[in-house]
Amino acid sequence: MSVLKPIRSFRRKVRPVVTLFCALLSIPHLAVAESPQQCNEKLSSTIYGRSATSAELAITNPLGRVDDMIKSREFIDHFAGFVNAQMEWIPDDGGIINNPVYLAMTRYMFDGGTEKDWAELFTGNYELHSNGFNTRNQGSGYFSDRVWKRKYRGNEEDGFKLRTAYLILNNTIGLNLEALTVNNSGGSGREARSDPSTVCYACHYREEFALDRIANVLPKVNREASDDQNLIESPPPGPTPQTIYGTEVSSMDELVDSLVTTDEFYTNACNIAFRFAFGRDERGADKDIFRGCLDSFKADGKITTAVRHYINSGIFCPNLEG
Repeated sequence: MSVLKPIRSFRRKVRPVVTLFCALLSIPHLAVAESPQQCNEKLSSTIYGRSATSAELAITNPLGRVDDMIKSREFIDHFAGFVNAQMEWIPDDGGIINNPVYLAMTRYMFDGGTEKDWAELFTGNYELHSNGFNTRNQGSGYFSDRVWKRKYRGNEEDGFKLRTAYLILNNTIGLNLEALTVNNSGGSGREARSDPSTVCYACHYREEFALDRIANVLPKVNREASDDQNLIESPPPGPTPQTIYGTEVSSMDELVDSLVTTDEFYTNACNIAFRFAFGRDERGADKDIFRGCLDSFKADGKITTAVRHYINSGIFCPNLEG
């Protein structure tokens, strides 16, 4: 069977080499000089997702326009598409209603020109529709959207939602696991994950992110009655509450409320902003700028604060003051 293990153990092995290499690249005298024209092109490409116009290329103080760029609908649309690609495992070209993350970003998170805290993407009391959103009692963001729940309901036995549990963790705190094949010496069959003697057990029951324990607080889906148009659910299988990252939770609402207060949540937000600004994951040599993002984001709660931090950092456009 396929089981899961954290990817982070491999990363620890290679980090010393990566850190040394990146440290060399970060030495000030090795930085590539940037002209205002080059910076303008980079800004338009990153923030808008397109080439700079002639008028934009001629701007003599490129970083002076960053705030206005990040407030624009052009940025919001481009950034929403980026976030959708990060979080949707099954992007859909059948219209925005079939991409709940993009829809939530463009219709809810920046509704009325006022940006909401990043946590509200996952905890907000909203129900999505093609032109916007309605308020609702359940506060678990797009995880409560019927399109999203149908796409990620999984195929586990008896309607158990292991896949949903993993996607919630992946989207909120950036958890990444990789599948392993369990041979006969390590156990076999779906029941192996509940056997403490197998490698499956830690990710499913022991770790803070234990997938089976999280699935115990999620509604079950009736796979026989549900189809592409309907999703019929029953109450969580329990037992509840389950202790997840030090907090007792008994429902999806309580789960996401807990996840957005963890250090992993802040780290994931700054990782998303970093990838948007630089087109790559952060490395050891980026630790100072990354810590600055964490400080700014924790104080403010807005994802654009994280994006703005990186673009004005002095690394995005070297030798130009932000």
